[in-house]
Amino acid sequence: MVLKMLKRKIQTTGKGSFIITLPKSIVLAIGLKKGMDFGIELETNRIMLTPVPVTRQDEVGTEDPAATV
Repeated sequence: MVLKMLKRKIQTTGKGSFIITLPKSIVLAIGLKKGMDFGIELETNRIMLTPVPVTRQDEVGTEDPAATV
């Protein structure tokens, strides 16, 4: 899917954090949900955001069921 280039401003949230909002049309188009994790990669003049898939372990909790014997 290729959408036209959309312009956004960087906002600050404190001493060392920044926020860039995502347009609702993009969020809906690729099925993003509140609280999802993202991987961030920096390429030459490009920032790539990739949703990190939720694993079954993430849904249940942080315990490793194989570790409890």
